Amino acid sequence: MIVRRHNRCVGLTLFRWGRKKLEIWFCPRNEEIEPHRHEHIDSMIYLLAGRMHGRIAEVRGLVELWRGYPVPAGTVHTATTDSPCIFANWETWIGDVPVTSAAEDFTAV
Repeated sequence: MIVRRHNRCVGLTLFRWGRKKLEIWFCPRNEEIEPHRHEHIDSMIYLLAGRMHGRIAEVRGLVELWRGYPVPAGTVHTATTDSPCIFANWETWIGDVPVTSAAEDFTAV
């Protein structure tokens, strides 16, 4: 299992097959995930536990539990946690780059 960090968040790789990957992220309360994009990842984000709000896909505000939010490569998104949160990032890596982590394919804007 590979562990990654971004600010106070901790990500674990649970699954990888070819260019598909599942990362689970644990974020503490009041964590601000700055506006950013992933140039080489088409993501589907699922909030599994906790409460967060932000700009994810078409959402501006509260993120619903267990609802999938598509975030195509290059799309700016951001979030703030209102409680400790767990979210899943189901990733499809595009382009001719190594499959690493959303924490590494991360461009703040």
